[in-house]
Amino acid sequence: MKKHTKRILKKTDNFLIPIMKRLGHRTERYLLSIVFIWFGSLKVFGQLSATSIIAKSVYWVDPAIMVPALGVWEIFIGIFLIFKSTLRFVILLLFIRLPGTILAFFYHYQECFHDVIWLPTIQGQYLIKDLTLFGAALIIGSTIQFEKQNN
Repeated sequence: MKKHTKRILKKTDNFLIPIMKRLGHRTERYLLSIVFIWFGSLKVFGQLSATSIIAKSVYWVDPAIMVPALGVWEIFIGIFLIFKSTLRFVILLLFIRLPGTILAFFYHYQECFHDVIWLPTIQGQYLIKDLTLFGAALIIGSTIQFEKQNN
């Protein structure tokens, strides 16, 4: 790469990276919040959702109860993502919800994939999206630090 090009890239990086650092986690938190509240609300108000596969994986609870309960759970996750002070609680809520997502892949493999794992169905794509959202939440959670106590 030419020196001129490297210099332009370095100036661009020096300008953009601080902006992304300042805005990135907050923006991701708010966007995740919107997704969880939106998709959770769909479940609460009876709209069909690919998450019903998770409800079927938690077989000891009737899906008619479990789907709206998952919706409420997701709404809480979304609300608590808005506030930095509740991020630890959000990570806990996500960890509790994660096994249902993973179980769905095992219990309902045929509903998640078209014969092979690299061809997910719509429900499989939804579950993969859930895993991605969980990963993004972990990155946000990694920014949690104890406040320094001034004596």
